[in-house]
Amino acid sequence: MRVAFKEWEIVVDALGRGDQILLLRKGGIHEGRGGFRPEHQRFLLFPTRYHQQRECVVASAQARFDEMLQQRPVSAEMVRVEFGAELAEARRLETLSQAKALHGQHIWRDEVIERRFDWGKDPAIHVLVSVDSCRGTPDDHGLRRLPILDKTGARYRHERRQNGIG
Repeated sequence: MRVAFKEWEIVVDALGRGDQILLLRKGGIHEGRGGFRPEHQRFLLFPTRYHQQRECVVASAQARFDEMLQQRPVSAEMVRVEFGAELAEARRLETLSQAKALHGQHIWRDEVIERRFDWGKDPAIHVLVSVDSCRGTPDDHGLRRLPILDKTGARYRHERRQNGIG
């Protein structure tokens, strides 16, 4: 599998641990006129610390956030990709009350959901419900490590860990 969904490291961890069953996505300038929509039903979960903010998640996730910050990355050039997911449903939520009804099924604070919902010209948010979050990928349960970027910064390369070396 060569498709990955980039998400905050703490959220990927919550999905992998079963503390969260869905992803919420606003979309942005790169989504085009059609807005956000998932292109794939199955994908790796690519954890990132970029833009990740402790104060945006609930207290129980903040404790885990602190633990994770103490752990060092595999290396400066590599990201440890441990989880994959398969979507059960993806839809656009048109009202803030629909988004608030998901409380307890994700680790974001209510204020964060409200800000994301109201951000931009189009008040809405997209929910992706995971039918399966698993260690490894839905196809192959082996550990994956992905170089962050090649030397040109132009593309992701995919490498498999083989024979326990990696």
